[in-house]
Amino acid sequence: MSRPIVLQIDRVRTGYGKIPALTDVSLRVPEGAVVAVLGSNGAGKSTLLRVASGAMPCWAGRVLVNGKDIRGKSGWKVAREGVCYIPEGGGVFQELSVADNLDLAQRGGRVSPAALRELYELFPILGKRRDQSAGSLSGGEKRMLALGRAVLLRPKIVMLDEPSLGLAPIVVDQVFETLRVLHAEGTALLVVEQFAARALELADFAWVLAKGRVAFRGWPTQLEDPSVLEAAYLGKARAARDLAEAATSAADATAAPGPGITRHSVAAGGGVAAHRNSSEGTD
Repeated sequence: MSRPIVLQIDRVRTGYGKIPALTDVSLRVPEGAVVAVLGSNGAGKSTLLRVASGAMPCWAGRVLVNGKDIRGKSGWKVAREGVCYIPEGGGVFQELSVADNLDLAQRGGRVSPAALRELYELFPILGKRRDQSAGSLSGGEKRMLALGRAVLLRPKIVMLDEPSLGLAPIVVDQVFETLRVLHAEGTALLVVEQFAARALELADFAWVLAKGRVAFRGWPTQLEDPSVLEAAYLGKARAARDLAEAATSAADATAAPGPGITRHSVAAGGGVAAHRNSSEGTD
């Protein structure tokens, strides 16, 4: 049975001024799945998250959250649909204290003081800094605070823009461990990440953008082949697809993932062919 689709982006086009940034981009995030979006600088990755979160309008195409068209809705209305967007280096209220930032999630009526205590156990540094302003935190601490709010909110999907950017390796480990916690609790994740290896390790599905277009979509393991990754980053979609199919077994190379498939379900259920969803669209 196919999983419900939390986020569906259909042939979206958008840009800045008159300059296009995304052209006919389509992407799906199934319930509880992790989707990694890779690509070089300027590929359109951050723009994709802005459109998906309601922070930026689209010129054409559709953006559906839980089946509802969010085009024209403000970011806070999109958030009410269960979307948590953590922009690059942001996602916190700088002038408010750490405690007040977390309390914003608590006032939604979806968490308890006990859950707040559990969060401080997960991120001890936030407990120590609870009375400090968020603006005084280090980059890694701000990232933890943004993730902490996501944990408390328990959204249906969290969208993260470069969660490891500029962080020390030990902090990156903690960030990705938190993402695993969110994933284990059933939260879908859409992750834009420069650290391809870490993103692919976590992901069920992978997309690569190049020059505002989809250059690859498929299984993370397919991008472990350097020739596939290079072709995708260069925008050679056909070459990337052909190389990916040549590098995988015949059973697992015939389709991009359908909305009801994760690589974990494939491992348990006999390969992509056994799980292929014929209704999956093309990009």
